[in-house]
Amino acid sequence: MRKGLSLIQIAFVAITVFLTPSLAQAQIYSLSVVVKGMSCPFCVYGVEKKLKKVKGVKSVTISMKDGVATLIVKEGQSININQVTPAVRDSGFTPGMIKIAAVGKIKVDEKQRFVLLIHGVEQNLILSGVKDTVKENLLSYTKSENLVEIHGTVNKHPDEAWTLSPDHYFVKN
Repeated sequence: MRKGLSLIQIAFVAITVFLTPSLAQAQIYSLSVVVKGMSCPFCVYGVEKKLKKVKGVKSVTISMKDGVATLIVKEGQSININQVTPAVRDSGFTPGMIKIAAVGKIKVDEKQRFVLLIHGVEQNLILSGVKDTVKENLLSYTKSENLVEIHGTVNKHPDEAWTLSPDHYFVKN
């Protein structure tokens, strides 16, 4: 299992690095979701069919072996995470861990949390698990017009907010 996850992570980074869209606007441009229970090509077809209906999806690649579906977004659009997990459930499977690559602006909300603002889907991601050494950099980005690209894991919390735990980030000029 450990070997599979590292291969998934490598593939995710490779896909997002080579398929990064124009950064003229903030967006979630790549998303990988673990799909629990897929065991045959028919399962893969059913999941793929549902995920292709998610607004903004350009293509879907599914690894039955690793149990991961990767969605690439149409240029200039974004994926609304709220549409992905129901699509997996509607295909008869259970969604697991979700990893994204997103570009947006960093702001501080009324609760003094860092937030990645995503354009086009009315969805903001609260940054969680941010290391103290990174907080000062993020604070400086709140005062600039720079876009920040963040790769990480998203989670849904009981208050219906999505959080993003960054694995790494890059500043775009």
